[in-house]
Parts: sequence; structure tokens; C-alpha cells
Amino acid sequence: MDITVHNHRFHRNGVCGVGFYAVNFSYTEGGVLRSAYATVSCQDLEAVRTKKLHDPETRVLMINPNTGSIDISETMRGDHFHDDLCKYLIKAEDTNV
Repeated sequence: MDITVHNHRFHRNGVCGVGFYAVNFSYTEGGVLRSAYATVSCQDLEAVRTKKLHDPETRVLMINPNTGSIDISETMRGDHFHDDLCKYLIKAEDTNV
């Protein structure tokens, strides 16, 4: 899938919490440009980096194009975005983007 990442940030839940990335991205599906937010866990990133089999925890929240707000009726597991998002984040980590 061809995605465009617009922004990403690393977050940690509290001082000792598990880290994750929040990612704002877009992609084209059926000729329609769609925008979304995703969360990608550090465990997922490490599994992709080391090529280990895993059950992705990536979650995606779609953005309603009419209102710009999150459309919870379109919230989904992010399996089909997972590899591309992880590869982008790994490259960003490795190049300090």
C-alpha cells in the first residue's frame, strides 16, 4: 500500500509506561484520498526490525473528510498499514527524522 506519512511522534504512557508512536498519514483507496491516525507499538517496530513473526497491535482511526474529526465508525485494526508504517518509523529512527 502506498501511504504518505505527514507527522509522527513517540509517546510513553507515564514515566515507566510502554512506548508507542502516533502517526498521521494518508493513502489513496479507490481513487479517494483518505486520512488517518495510527498507533504503532515499540514491540511491533522491534518485531518488524528483527523480522520476527508477530500479531500486529497497530490501530487506525480514520478522519472524516467533511469534518476533520475522527470517524469512530471507521476505526480498524491496522494490519494492512502495519508493515509500511513500521518500515517508515524504522527509517525515521535510523535517520533521526
